[in-house]
Amino acid sequence: MAKEKPEEGLPAAKAAPKFAVQQLLASKQFSGIEKDVLRGVLSAGQEYTLDEARAAIKAYTERVNG
Repeated sequence: MAKEKPEEGLPAAKAAPKFAVQQLLASKQFSGIEKDVLRGVLSAGQEYTLDEARAAIKAYTERVNG
């Protein structure tokens, strides 16, 4: 059997966009309390995807609530 080749000319899978902490804090994606958590757990000068920001909130709440 011949090996299948990936189709040429197709765009590569796009990486999720990353945002600065200030952009995430200005977003309507997060509630006020979630933004407070993000202020405390994210590092200034870094960029995060929405999924990374949500994961940071989840990790924080699991740590606090046990």
